[in-house]
Amino acid sequence: MFVKDQLGFIAMFSAATHYFSSEGDANPPGSARVYDGFKLGSFTHLGSIAFGSMLQTLIYLIRKAIESMEDDQPVVACCTSCLMSCIEGAIECLTRLAIANMAISGDTFCKSAWTGFLLNLKHMAKFIFA
Repeated sequence: MFVKDQLGFIAMFSAATHYFSSEGDANPPGSARVYDGFKLGSFTHLGSIAFGSMLQTLIYLIRKAIESMEDDQPVVACCTSCLMSCIEGAIECLTRLAIANMAISGDTFCKSAWTGFLLNLKHMAKFIFA
């Protein structure tokens, strides 16, 4: 999960630098700074990316531990496994939002996650219809 999140950060940083360095229909278009994204993802934001990956991994491990107890109490294990799957999906989405916001603003993981969450709430109707 860590490598996937780090590669996602590099791709999002490159796309953001390309977007913000472009000036409309100007020729040539803006440039994507992939190497700068690699440096930021490997050094500056390494802890934030690792924290998001750790959260995802912990939720995944808890869900797998609950699924392994299905033989003892199948109904309880099924319900808690379903709940943990929902939580795992929410954490994965929140991590993706945080990494995207980190690539644009350069904030820490928690601040980026909160900003991304508020941005999604603010534009929820637009995202639903899109």
